[in-house]
Amino acid sequence: MPTSSLAQPSLPPTPPVVAPALLTRFGARVLDPLTAVRTGRTPAPTVYLADRLLVRGAAEDTRTADAVALLGEVAAGLGVPVEVSVDRRDRVVARQLLQTEGGRLLAEATSTRLLLSTPADGRTAPPDAWALLAAARAQAPELARHIHLDHLLTACSETWNGVGGIWGGVGGIWGGVGGIWGGVGGIWGGVSPTPSPYGSPGYGTRVPVSWNGADPRTTAPAVKRPPVVVLLDTGVGEHPWFRDGEGVREVVEVGGIPVGISVSGVGDPELSGVVADAVGGMLDRQSGHGTFIAGVVRQRCPQAELWAVPVMPADGAASEGDLLHALTVLLAQHLDAQARGDSEGVVDVIGLSLGYYHEDPADALDDGPLLALLQLAARSGTAVVAAAGNDATSTPFFPAALAPALTDGVPLTSVGALNPDGRSVALFSNNGSWISTHAPGAQVVSTVPVTLSGALTAGVHVDRDDPLPRTGVDPDTHRSGFAVWSGTSFAAPFVAGDLAAAIAVDEDPVGTDPATMVARGARAVATVLAAREVRR
Repeated sequence: MPTSSLAQPSLPPTPPVVAPALLTRFGARVLDPLTAVRTGRTPAPTVYLADRLLVRGAAEDTRTADAVALLGEVAAGLGVPVEVSVDRRDRVVARQLLQTEGGRLLAEATSTRLLLSTPADGRTAPPDAWALLAAARAQAPELARHIHLDHLLTACSETWNGVGGIWGGVGGIWGGVGGIWGGVGGIWGGVSPTPSPYGSPGYGTRVPVSWNGADPRTTAPAVKRPPVVVLLDTGVGEHPWFRDGEGVREVVEVGGIPVGISVSGVGDPELSGVVADAVGGMLDRQSGHGTFIAGVVRQRCPQAELWAVPVMPADGAASEGDLLHALTVLLAQHLDAQARGDSEGVVDVIGLSLGYYHEDPADALDDGPLLALLQLAARSGTAVVAAAGNDATSTPFFPAALAPALTDGVPLTSVGALNPDGRSVALFSNNGSWISTHAPGAQVVSTVPVTLSGALTAGVHVDRDDPLPRTGVDPDTHRSGFAVWSGTSFAAPFVAGDLAAAIAVDEDPVGTDPATMVARGARAVATVLAAREVRR
């Protein structure tokens, strides 16, 4: 369903209210247009890592060395003792993955993380990436246009602004301040960013339900080549549908190089779901997010091989640099498989249910780090599907807002959320001409880890001599393995699954060379978008 051309622009965006714990974990800062150093244009609000910058190019390129030198000079000119260094993980990628024929293509599209550090003497203030970048742009604009902030991305099953969203919720389960059911940001009588029920149990917030059907994979017809769908999210937890080797695998390294982030043991968002609140035992907001997304894809294309790559912990946030690193390693695998004609190693679809708001959208559309990597993916035949965001705004949300710019190769598909009626857009879904289509994203039913269980209990317990206890519903024990949830996070995998299904039955589902994959992927996108338009 294309977005109306009559859509009006949003009011000027306001700085997000970011949970202090999230800022602390990432060493991140909020860029406020009213107080930020200017670089020629007034920046829009965003959130960025204060001790990192990104430079377009491989870790051992001349441009990277020049950027390190420039930032060192700028810091000295500002009187700030900042040491600039290249992230060693990116050096490993440059030495091990970027030396092949496909790797050389990747070297032109990848980015390198630059680490900023100051003396830990208790007197020197921590570095500020934005201040350094602004000064670098003033001193050497041609080189500095290749240097970028390392943005903080968040999952698209929450909202950016408003008390009770991913950035502003203060405790509570349904968005309340310290409470379970009510308060500011709650649905049971509180104040929320939009007058809607999506945050209430059964309407949008993750809540357990029963499922009476079988795993769709058990009855799906065989295909010549199962399409590969990569999900960069929180991983996949324990569930009867997703036993290891049965259509899903968690990818933690490629060619001996770690990919994604390490999430194991008590920190695994797909295990108990209780990570941040170890004392109170409350489920984290994004626990089970990746498993839920995997279930949506399974329902739409049971034959797909799912590669789950953890890039977010349970708080549902990731750095742009870490996402770029994961994409770089995965694309190296994809390009190598194409060169070898390995049909099991190529990537057909990438699903991205996370994003951010850029301080200068024109910059992101011109030479941004994500644009370069996703453009290479498109030109090599991989379809990318991105969630449009949940803030009821037309402010471009990236990478979804790259859709108009990524038309060379397989077009990027950005997806907004529909209500269950299939004919109305969910109130929370972002809006804009950059949205390619809409798909079901409100009150979606899908899989969650059967191990997901928080401290809440049923509100009513009746003591009787019956064989089984008699209680109300436990709102955060997901032993059933299924839940209802809302967000464009879950509209995107709906389309990703449909694209995979179209690729599986394509006239040439096996060919792995770039030209064949681009043609096949483009046909799949055209077919799926046309079908969604018919359902309007």
